[in-house]
Amino acid sequence: YTKGPHNAAGLKLLLHGQDEIPQVENFGDAIPAGMHVFVAVDVSKEINLPPPHGDCVKGKTLRYFDRHSQAACYGEYRTKFAFEKCVCRNYIMPGFNLGECSSV
Repeated sequence: YTKGPHNAAGLKLLLHGQDEIPQVENFGDAIPAGMHVFVAVDVSKEINLPPPHGDCVKGKTLRYFDRHSQAACYGEYRTKFAFEKCVCRNYIMPGFNLGECSSV
């Protein structure tokens, strides 16, 4: 369970790879309470363009993830940004060797 940005009743569903951080808030599908829902599943593969169009490509080593994906690149960027600004990370971010931010 994660607190979302909305006060609606129901849940959000997201299928993701086992080694990826789920980005439910960005890519999850909303399922309203009290409704019957049919869910279709499809598989897709993303291939990133090389620089100068993007810098999260094959050959660039990620610090906290074993393989490249949109979620891994995004998680890596968010963790790096938070640590550079606050010298800590949110508990859901990767990088267990980095300190967690306090809730104060």
